[in-house]
Amino acid sequence: MENWHDQLAKRYASILKTRRDDPQLSDVKKKISPQRKVEINLGIDFGTSYTKVSYRIIGKEIVGFIPFSKNSNECECTMHPSKLFLDETGRLFFQYKNEMNLARALEYFKMQLAGMSFGYVYENKDLATPVPDLLCAFYLAHVIRFSQKKVIELENLNGASIRWSGNLGIPIGYYESESRARFDGVLKVAVTASMRDLFPSVISLKELDAIYIKCTQDAAPETADFFLTSELEAEVRGLTADSTTLNGVYAVFDIGGGTIDGAVFEYKRADGKPYINFLTALIAPLGFEACVDRIKNSFSVSSVADALRNGKCNIPLPDEKIIQQVHRHVSLVIVIAKQKTQYDWKSRMEKLPVYLCGGGRHSKWHFSTINKTFSSNSHSCAGIPPYECRELQFASKEKIKQNGLVDIGRYLVAYGLSFAKGTFPDPIGFPHQNPVLSYKKLDISTILDEKMCELYGELL
Repeated sequence: MENWHDQLAKRYASILKTRRDDPQLSDVKKKISPQRKVEINLGIDFGTSYTKVSYRIIGKEIVGFIPFSKNSNECECTMHPSKLFLDETGRLFFQYKNEMNLARALEYFKMQLAGMSFGYVYENKDLATPVPDLLCAFYLAHVIRFSQKKVIELENLNGASIRWSGNLGIPIGYYESESRARFDGVLKVAVTASMRDLFPSVISLKELDAIYIKCTQDAAPETADFFLTSELEAEVRGLTADSTTLNGVYAVFDIGGGTIDGAVFEYKRADGKPYINFLTALIAPLGFEACVDRIKNSFSVSSVADALRNGKCNIPLPDEKIIQQVHRHVSLVIVIAKQKTQYDWKSRMEKLPVYLCGGGRHSKWHFSTINKTFSSNSHSCAGIPPYECRELQFASKEKIKQNGLVDIGRYLVAYGLSFAKGTFPDPIGFPHQNPVLSYKKLDISTILDEKMCELYGELL
């Protein structure tokens, strides 16, 4: 006969076996295990005016967006202003509560990194590193570190072993330009500084410069898993990752605060994978805020902004020259792409899908001006079918946590950047693969009418 010690031991063994065999209990154990390994990819949409960050837990395909703060109604805000603050003593702040009284707001440093003179440019000849590089690295390092902490909190990942990776979006016009090397260097410093927590929230530019130089000399190993990705490639990912998208030619215009990025690409799905061939990729400083700044003259900035959003209203804006510049930019993107394909577009499609995206896509002035390019520049004579303007969306079958997303169209770049490098075949057709055509070899009279010849005079 068994004594009570043996009976208790058998009972305890039976309970343990039941728990091991119960799939629900087993799943709970896996979820709370502090030793589990997780791979997370960050998608950083470093915008001219606002920055958005997405995250994707690889394998589980959990997608969400980082809430940076809460507004007065306690609603999550998933956009962070792309600005820093500099006080009178030369100290740099990531966030500053009394910004109106004691500090100068530094903005548009992303555009300055690309060599564009836009907004107030702070100069300091005593620094070894250009100021835009320092500002961008400081800003991005804090954004990355904050995002990492927030993902751990949101997904209950305390104690997990996390492998971080990420994509930083840059305008496609800079993707193969001289500016790319600067963006790449800034990203490496930002990742190194965030992983090692090297940048305090308040720092002098001289101290920042010294740390920046050290980071360039001793980069963190994690920098190998962070990549530059063209914003337009990321922006169309919701379209190209969707298995219901038809093969064909698509145009897309990202209307941001400072620029309009335009591209035309051929899309084809083969063997279950999406393939993208960019035919053109051009950028112009004609974004919403840039246009407001250029045509405000005797009007207030707010009046011009309201007029553009609402389609002029009752304000007679002196915008004819800028309208022509937008028409020219749209035409360069689309007509050059047409000539590169060298087949009849009208026989393959009744209308050309033109996708508008970015924060400025709600500007009725921009929408109207882009849409009217077809008639104003006689694109029918160039063999181009009428435009069909649409808005881009997320991939239809994706399960995305959309808390705090007020305007989905503003998060398309961040969403596309959430896909880890290597998830899809790399796009082809960037400028070195699809050079601009030599129009001298073409019979101009059969392709462009007199107005188009005048528009593209410098290309002929």
